[in-house]
Amino acid sequence: MKSPGIKRALLMIALTTSSLGFAQESEEEKSEAKPEEKVEEKVEAKGADYAGILSAWEKDSGKIAHAIPRRWLFLQEQGGAYGAPSPLGIDRAQFEGYGWFELADPESIRLWIQLNPTQKKAEVKADELVSRLKRYAELSQAEGVVIKTNGTPSVWAIYQTSKGLSAPQVSFEKGPDSLRQDLPARWLVQQFGYDAVVVGMMEDYLVLAKLKPLKRGAQGLILKQSSAAIVADAEKDIGALLRVVHENDEYVLAKVSLAKSGRPKVPMGSKVLFDQP
Repeated sequence: MKSPGIKRALLMIALTTSSLGFAQESEEEKSEAKPEEKVEEKVEAKGADYAGILSAWEKDSGKIAHAIPRRWLFLQEQGGAYGAPSPLGIDRAQFEGYGWFELADPESIRLWIQLNPTQKKAEVKADELVSRLKRYAELSQAEGVVIKTNGTPSVWAIYQTSKGLSAPQVSFEKGPDSLRQDLPARWLVQQFGYDAVVVGMMEDYLVLAKLKPLKRGAQGLILKQSSAAIVADAEKDIGALLRVVHENDEYVLAKVSLAKSGRPKVPMGSKVLFDQP
């Protein structure tokens, strides 16, 4: 499997050439394709109330079923004040200010250890780690767990509560450069290899959960067959080109700008890569 950096480079090349590719295809199809097969450029209505559209979606969406964890718990397998494994100190405000991801609160873990002092252990065996991760995720309401292992060399393993926490979904050899500021959030997004996730649709717009800061006008590529993946695959086909028309702290409203005629079918959970760093 290619590294996240190589994957992003390949996808960024695809992004910079997509507009040309769509345009060339459009010229070729004008004379040969049937009207319904021609490439169309989606034109957004002037004066659209983007803020109102996004606010209406947030109000009516209820609990959003997303394809990747939103609330994360960071641990190290090595023992600490809480015993083993021990929560890592992450700046909540900086972590959550970077994008859509949230940080699970380890305070409930500390209280549980205080009420159950026999559960505080300097280290846990491999067969105990799964049950401990499940307990900690339940206490902190974490949807995803990042744990720095004790191995030599250590790795950073990613677990999802929806997958049972019995085994990591993916692991990385190098963790964040620092646990300060928003570096853990930046690292997590970089490892996953995409910048946003499709979580809804409102009128003719896609609603994306932004994993990093995104600006109005930013162009992105939808990665096909990516709805069930947690890490972007550079071998996946590239879908439609879209553009951000409005954003708030957690979500962006995007309009498909280049696609085959007709409304594109974009599965919820599809991943999007944007052109800005």
